[in-house]
Amino acid sequence: LFFPFTSIEQVSGTSMAADDASATKILAEFKSTPVEALLRIEEGKGYVVEEPIIQIKHTDTIQHALGLLAEYKISSLPVYHEGRKRHLGFIDRLDFVAFILSKLADVEHPSGEQIDMIAAQSMTEKVTDVIDMSRWDPFVMVKRGTPMLNVLEQFSKGVHRVALHDQDDSLRITGVVSQSAFLRWLLPRLNRMGEPVNRTLQDLGQLGFGEVLTVKESDPALLALRR
Repeated sequence: LFFPFTSIEQVSGTSMAADDASATKILAEFKSTPVEALLRIEEGKGYVVEEPIIQIKHTDTIQHALGLLAEYKISSLPVYHEGRKRHLGFIDRLDFVAFILSKLADVEHPSGEQIDMIAAQSMTEKVTDVIDMSRWDPFVMVKRGTPMLNVLEQFSKGVHRVALHDQDDSLRITGVVSQSAFLRWLLPRLNRMGEPVNRTLQDLGQLGFGEVLTVKESDPALLALRR
């Protein structure tokens, strides 16, 4: 997710913050709005509730985790350790893919049967074996009440979601805020942002896109995943 700005320092140094009143106003809203506002969803007639946490126990299997991801149409699950009374991290589909690839590390050209067999065997593994194995889902926790802008800075660094915890309990999360949740919150407010939302992809590129990896249409899917 790329933003028209990536830090408080960058905003304060641009003419956009000085000259565009609408951009200044939305920046002030980012600073004053607590991050838990991104959890709130409307359920008819203006009734607002917080989005519930869908989580998994540390003793559950990969198969159960993938089932929950599919059932709730979500991309990640926090893993909770009941004995320690704390969350250990996130697990997502990419972690499962990374786990399969690790099993195939010594096989240069595995057959479809080999891949299917390893995938099937992996279903009974515990989710703790694959937490953030892809290195794409770091476990970042912030307190409720943290300004939204602080979380947007985390998103701009490549973090896809952050876990929220209460002031008096830093080990157990009470919500998960994702880039998608921010976009859902932002959409009805876009008409108030002014100039920043009209920037081109080339302008955004000046903030720094990551390397683009490519494969040929004829390359095996496994090669693409390994890259």
